[in-house]
Amino acid sequence: MYNEERKKTYLSQTGDKIALRQFPNIEPFEESMGKDLCEMSKEELQRIADKTLGVLPTTLLDTMRSVASYRNWGMENGYKVFRLEHPIQLDSTKRIRECMVASPMHLQTILDKVFNQPERETVDCLYRCFLWMAFAGIYDQKDAVGVKTDEVDLDNLVIRHGGKVYEFERLALPAFRVACTAESFLYEHPKYKSPIWRKRLESPYLMRSFRAKQISLRSIHPSIYLRFEEKAPESGVTYNRIFYSGIFYRAYEMERAGFPPNFDSLLLDIGFNRSKRSSLMRDYAGWKKAFSP
Repeated sequence: MYNEERKKTYLSQTGDKIALRQFPNIEPFEESMGKDLCEMSKEELQRIADKTLGVLPTTLLDTMRSVASYRNWGMENGYKVFRLEHPIQLDSTKRIRECMVASPMHLQTILDKVFNQPERETVDCLYRCFLWMAFAGIYDQKDAVGVKTDEVDLDNLVIRHGGKVYEFERLALPAFRVACTAESFLYEHPKYKSPIWRKRLESPYLMRSFRAKQISLRSIHPSIYLRFEEKAPESGVTYNRIFYSGIFYRAYEMERAGFPPNFDSLLLDIGFNRSKRSSLMRDYAGWKKAFSP
Protein backbone atom coordinates (compact mmCIF):
# COMPACT_ATOMS: atom_id res chain seq x y z
CA MET A 1 0.00 0.00 0.00
CA TYR A 2 1.14 3.54 -0.71
CA ASN A 3 2.07 5.25 2.58
CA GLU A 4 1.67 1.84 4.13
CA GLU A 5 2.24 2.75 7.77
CA ARG A 6 -0.31 5.57 7.60
CA LYS A 7 -2.93 3.32 6.03
CA LYS A 8 -2.23 0.49 8.48
CA THR A 9 -2.77 2.92 11.35
CA TYR A 10 -6.07 4.06 9.80
CA LEU A 11 -7.22 0.47 9.32
CA SER A 12 -6.29 -0.57 12.86
CA GLN A 13 -8.11 2.42 14.36
CA THR A 14 -11.26 2.22 12.21
CA GLY A 15 -11.59 -1.41 11.12
CA ASP A 16 -12.65 -0.14 7.68
CA LYS A 17 -13.11 -3.39 5.71
CA ILE A 18 -13.95 -1.60 2.46
CA ALA A 19 -10.71 0.40 2.63
CA LEU A 20 -8.80 -2.82 3.34
CA ARG A 21 -10.10 -4.23 0.04
CA GLN A 22 -9.72 -1.07 -2.00
CA PHE A 23 -6.36 0.37 -0.89
CA PRO A 24 -4.41 -2.16 -3.04
CA ASN A 25 -6.58 -1.26 -6.07
CA ILE A 26 -5.91 2.45 -5.55
CA GLU A 27 -2.16 2.05 -4.98
CA PRO A 28 -1.17 2.12 -8.70
CA PHE A 29 -2.87 5.51 -9.08
CA GLU A 30 -1.11 6.86 -5.99
CA GLU A 31 2.21 5.57 -7.28
CA SER A 32 1.75 7.11 -10.72
CA MET A 33 0.67 10.47 -9.26
CA GLY A 34 3.23 10.38 -6.46
CA LYS A 35 0.68 11.34 -3.84
CA ASP A 36 -1.60 9.85 -1.21
CA LEU A 37 -5.39 9.68 -1.56
CA CYS A 38 -5.60 12.50 0.97
CA GLU A 39 -3.69 14.84 -1.31
CA MET A 40 -5.62 14.22 -4.52
CA SER A 41 -7.76 16.82 -6.22
CA LYS A 42 -11.39 16.33 -7.26
CA GLU A 43 -10.29 15.58 -10.84
CA GLU A 44 -7.79 12.96 -9.69
CA LEU A 45 -10.29 11.29 -7.38
CA GLN A 46 -12.87 11.36 -10.17
CA ARG A 47 -10.46 9.48 -12.43
CA ILE A 48 -10.02 6.77 -9.79
CA ALA A 49 -13.78 6.55 -9.16
CA ASP A 50 -14.43 6.17 -12.89
CA LYS A 51 -11.80 3.48 -13.42
CA THR A 52 -11.37 1.25 -10.40
CA LEU A 53 -13.58 1.79 -7.35
CA GLY A 54 -16.49 -0.39 -8.34
CA VAL A 55 -19.04 -1.09 -11.02
CA LEU A 56 -22.44 -1.22 -9.36
CA PRO A 57 -23.84 1.90 -7.63
CA THR A 58 -23.81 0.40 -4.13
CA THR A 59 -20.15 -0.66 -4.36
CA LEU A 60 -19.14 2.73 -5.74
CA LEU A 61 -21.09 4.62 -3.08
CA ASP A 62 -19.73 2.52 -0.20
CA THR A 63 -16.17 2.85 -1.50
CA MET A 64 -16.35 6.62 -1.88
CA ARG A 65 -17.73 6.88 1.66
CA SER A 66 -14.70 4.89 2.78
CA VAL A 67 -12.35 7.22 0.85
CA ALA A 68 -14.04 10.22 2.47
CA SER A 69 -13.63 8.59 5.90
CA TYR A 70 -9.91 8.07 5.27
CA ARG A 71 -9.46 11.68 4.12
CA ASN A 72 -11.34 13.01 7.17
CA TRP A 73 -9.18 10.83 9.41
CA GLY A 74 -6.10 12.22 7.69
CA MET A 75 -7.24 15.78 8.34
CA GLU A 76 -7.94 15.01 12.00
CA ASN A 77 -4.47 13.50 12.36
CA GLY A 78 -2.55 16.37 10.81
CA TYR A 79 -1.87 15.02 7.34
CA LYS A 80 -2.00 17.18 4.24
CA VAL A 81 -5.48 16.89 2.71
CA PHE A 82 -6.70 18.55 -0.49
CA ARG A 83 -10.05 20.15 0.34
CA LEU A 84 -12.82 19.41 -2.15
CA GLU A 85 -15.18 22.24 -3.05
CA HIS A 86 -17.54 19.95 -4.99
CA PRO A 87 -18.44 16.28 -4.51
CA ILE A 88 -17.28 13.48 -6.80
CA GLN A 89 -19.85 12.45 -9.42
CA LEU A 90 -20.90 8.86 -8.87
CA ASP A 91 -22.43 7.69 -12.13
CA SER A 92 -21.58 4.05 -12.77
CA THR A 93 -23.44 3.80 -16.10
CA LYS A 94 -20.31 3.71 -18.27
CA ARG A 95 -18.60 1.13 -16.04
CA ILE A 96 -21.70 -1.08 -16.00
CA ARG A 97 -21.76 -1.08 -19.81
CA GLU A 98 -18.08 -2.05 -19.87
CA CYS A 99 -18.18 -4.68 -17.14
CA MET A 100 -21.62 -6.31 -17.19
CA VAL A 101 -23.92 -7.79 -19.81
CA ALA A 102 -27.41 -6.80 -20.87
CA SER A 103 -28.75 -10.13 -22.10
CA PRO A 104 -27.85 -13.70 -23.07
CA MET A 105 -27.06 -12.52 -26.60
CA HIS A 106 -24.74 -9.85 -25.24
CA LEU A 107 -22.88 -12.48 -23.22
CA GLN A 108 -22.73 -14.80 -26.22
CA THR A 109 -21.22 -12.03 -28.33
CA ILE A 110 -18.46 -11.51 -25.77
CA LEU A 111 -17.78 -15.25 -25.43
CA ASP A 112 -17.60 -15.61 -29.23
CA LYS A 113 -14.99 -12.87 -29.32
CA VAL A 114 -12.83 -14.48 -26.64
CA PHE A 115 -13.20 -18.25 -27.02
CA ASN A 116 -13.22 -20.87 -29.78
CA GLN A 117 -16.62 -21.91 -31.09
CA PRO A 118 -18.06 -24.98 -29.29
CA GLU A 119 -17.98 -27.09 -32.46
CA ARG A 120 -14.17 -26.96 -32.43
CA GLU A 121 -14.38 -29.05 -29.24
CA THR A 122 -11.55 -27.35 -27.37
CA VAL A 123 -11.21 -26.72 -23.64
CA ASP A 124 -12.79 -23.33 -24.32
CA CYS A 125 -16.16 -25.08 -24.00
CA LEU A 126 -15.48 -25.45 -20.29
CA TYR A 127 -14.68 -21.76 -19.94
CA ARG A 128 -17.91 -20.92 -21.73
CA CYS A 129 -19.91 -23.24 -19.47
CA PHE A 130 -18.30 -21.75 -16.38
CA LEU A 131 -19.41 -18.24 -17.32
CA TRP A 132 -22.84 -19.41 -18.47
CA MET A 133 -23.29 -20.99 -15.04
CA ALA A 134 -22.66 -17.56 -13.53
CA PHE A 135 -25.41 -16.08 -15.72
CA ALA A 136 -27.71 -18.97 -14.74
CA GLY A 137 -27.43 -17.94 -11.09
CA ILE A 138 -24.80 -20.21 -9.53
CA TYR A 139 -23.36 -17.78 -7.00
CA ASP A 140 -20.54 -19.82 -5.48
CA GLN A 141 -17.83 -20.51 -8.06
CA LYS A 142 -16.88 -23.68 -6.17
CA ASP A 143 -20.36 -24.96 -6.95
CA ALA A 144 -19.83 -24.17 -10.64
CA VAL A 145 -16.65 -26.25 -10.92
CA GLY A 146 -18.32 -28.92 -8.77
CA VAL A 147 -21.23 -29.55 -11.14
CA LYS A 148 -21.31 -33.16 -12.33
CA THR A 149 -22.11 -34.19 -15.87
CA ASP A 150 -25.22 -36.12 -14.84
CA GLU A 151 -26.57 -32.97 -13.15
CA VAL A 152 -26.81 -31.19 -16.52
CA ASP A 153 -30.14 -31.83 -18.27
CA LEU A 154 -29.53 -30.97 -21.92
CA ASP A 155 -33.15 -31.66 -22.92
CA ASN A 156 -34.69 -29.29 -20.39
CA LEU A 157 -31.83 -26.78 -20.21
CA VAL A 158 -31.38 -27.05 -16.45
CA ILE A 159 -28.64 -27.88 -13.96
CA ARG A 160 -29.68 -29.67 -10.77
CA HIS A 161 -26.96 -29.16 -8.20
CA GLY A 162 -26.86 -28.86 -4.43
CA GLY A 163 -30.61 -29.25 -4.10
CA LYS A 164 -31.28 -26.32 -6.45
CA VAL A 165 -32.34 -26.05 -10.07
CA TYR A 166 -30.70 -23.53 -12.39
CA GLU A 167 -32.05 -22.82 -15.87
CA PHE A 168 -29.43 -22.06 -18.48
CA GLU A 169 -29.91 -20.28 -21.78
CA ARG A 170 -30.46 -22.10 -25.07
CA LEU A 171 -27.51 -20.14 -26.46
CA ALA A 172 -25.33 -22.03 -23.98
CA LEU A 173 -26.52 -25.46 -25.13
CA PRO A 174 -23.76 -26.13 -27.73
CA ALA A 175 -21.04 -25.53 -25.12
CA PHE A 176 -22.78 -27.68 -22.51
CA ARG A 177 -23.40 -30.45 -25.03
CA VAL A 178 -19.70 -30.67 -25.89
CA ALA A 179 -18.67 -30.43 -22.22
CA CYS A 180 -21.05 -33.28 -21.37
CA THR A 181 -20.29 -35.62 -24.26
CA ALA A 182 -16.81 -35.02 -25.69
CA GLU A 183 -14.27 -37.72 -24.83
CA SER A 184 -11.34 -35.63 -26.10
CA PHE A 185 -10.51 -31.98 -26.68
CA LEU A 186 -8.67 -30.50 -29.62
CA TYR A 187 -5.38 -29.14 -28.31
CA GLU A 188 -3.46 -26.35 -30.01
CA HIS A 189 0.12 -25.49 -29.04
CA PRO A 190 2.99 -23.67 -30.80
CA LYS A 191 5.23 -26.75 -30.52
CA TYR A 192 2.78 -28.75 -32.66
CA LYS A 193 2.49 -28.10 -36.38
CA SER A 194 -1.21 -28.87 -36.22
CA PRO A 195 -3.75 -29.38 -33.42
CA ILE A 196 -3.93 -32.78 -31.73
CA TRP A 197 -6.71 -34.57 -29.86
CA ARG A 198 -6.11 -35.18 -26.16
CA LYS A 199 -8.33 -37.53 -24.19
CA ARG A 200 -10.10 -36.03 -21.18
CA LEU A 201 -9.46 -37.65 -17.81
CA GLU A 202 -12.25 -39.85 -16.51
CA SER A 203 -14.33 -38.30 -13.72
CA PRO A 204 -17.97 -37.47 -12.94
CA TYR A 205 -17.33 -33.71 -13.20
CA LEU A 206 -18.44 -31.52 -16.08
CA MET A 207 -15.34 -29.35 -15.69
CA ARG A 208 -12.78 -32.05 -16.52
CA SER A 209 -9.99 -31.68 -19.03
CA PHE A 210 -7.05 -33.70 -20.31
CA ARG A 211 -5.00 -32.35 -17.40
CA ALA A 212 -7.42 -32.45 -14.48
CA LYS A 213 -10.31 -34.62 -13.36
CA GLN A 214 -11.87 -31.44 -12.00
CA ILE A 215 -10.54 -28.05 -13.08
CA SER A 216 -9.77 -25.88 -10.07
CA LEU A 217 -10.62 -22.20 -9.66
CA ARG A 218 -6.91 -21.62 -9.26
CA SER A 219 -6.48 -22.91 -12.80
CA ILE A 220 -9.55 -21.52 -14.53
CA HIS A 221 -9.23 -17.93 -13.31
CA PRO A 222 -5.88 -17.13 -14.94
CA SER A 223 -6.85 -19.02 -18.11
CA ILE A 224 -9.98 -16.93 -18.58
CA TYR A 225 -8.21 -13.72 -17.55
CA LEU A 226 -5.45 -14.21 -20.15
CA ARG A 227 -7.98 -14.90 -22.89
CA PHE A 228 -9.85 -11.69 -22.12
CA GLU A 229 -6.60 -9.72 -21.96
CA GLU A 230 -5.68 -11.01 -25.41
CA LYS A 231 -9.04 -10.94 -27.18
CA ALA A 232 -11.19 -8.38 -25.36
CA PRO A 233 -9.08 -6.11 -23.12
CA GLU A 234 -11.83 -3.50 -23.19
CA SER A 235 -14.24 -5.85 -21.40
CA GLY A 236 -14.34 -5.90 -17.63
CA VAL A 237 -16.70 -8.85 -17.19
CA THR A 238 -15.99 -11.30 -14.38
CA TYR A 239 -17.85 -14.31 -12.99
CA ASN A 240 -19.42 -12.18 -10.26
CA ARG A 241 -20.50 -9.43 -12.65
CA ILE A 242 -22.01 -11.96 -15.04
CA PHE A 243 -23.86 -13.52 -12.09
CA TYR A 244 -25.52 -10.20 -11.20
CA SER A 245 -26.16 -9.45 -14.88
CA GLY A 246 -28.15 -12.69 -15.10
CA ILE A 247 -30.08 -11.87 -11.94
CA PHE A 248 -30.95 -8.40 -13.20
CA TYR A 249 -31.81 -9.61 -16.70
CA ARG A 250 -34.34 -12.10 -15.32
CA ALA A 251 -35.78 -9.47 -12.97
CA TYR A 252 -36.17 -7.09 -15.91
CA GLU A 253 -37.92 -9.74 -18.01
CA MET A 254 -40.34 -10.37 -15.11
CA GLU A 255 -40.90 -6.64 -14.71
CA ARG A 256 -41.70 -6.31 -18.41
CA ALA A 257 -44.25 -9.09 -17.94
CA GLY A 258 -45.94 -7.07 -15.20
CA PHE A 259 -44.33 -8.54 -12.07
CA PRO A 260 -42.41 -6.27 -9.66
CA PRO A 261 -38.75 -7.22 -9.10
CA ASN A 262 -38.22 -9.25 -5.95
CA PHE A 263 -34.80 -10.39 -4.80
CA ASP A 264 -35.79 -11.96 -1.46
CA SER A 265 -35.25 -15.56 -2.61
CA LEU A 266 -31.87 -14.60 -4.07
CA LEU A 267 -30.76 -12.99 -0.81
CA LEU A 268 -31.80 -16.14 1.04
CA ASP A 269 -29.97 -18.39 -1.42
CA ILE A 270 -26.66 -16.54 -1.21
CA GLY A 271 -26.79 -16.02 2.54
CA PHE A 272 -27.49 -12.28 2.66
CA ASN A 273 -30.10 -10.86 5.00
CA ARG A 274 -33.00 -8.78 3.74
CA SER A 275 -31.33 -5.55 4.81
CA LYS A 276 -29.39 -5.90 1.53
CA ARG A 277 -32.63 -5.58 -0.44
CA SER A 278 -32.36 -1.79 -0.88
CA SER A 279 -28.76 -2.11 -2.08
CA LEU A 280 -29.76 -4.74 -4.62
CA MET A 281 -32.64 -2.60 -5.87
CA ARG A 282 -30.24 0.33 -6.25
CA ASP A 283 -27.86 -1.81 -8.26
CA TYR A 284 -30.71 -3.15 -10.38
CA ALA A 285 -31.79 0.42 -11.14
CA GLY A 286 -28.22 1.21 -12.18
CA TRP A 287 -28.11 -1.83 -14.47
CA LYS A 288 -31.44 -0.84 -16.05
CA LYS A 289 -30.25 2.72 -16.58
CA ALA A 290 -27.20 1.40 -18.41
CA PHE A 291 -28.93 -1.14 -20.63
CA SER A 292 -32.68 -0.62 -20.94
CA PRO A 293 -34.01 1.50 -23.84
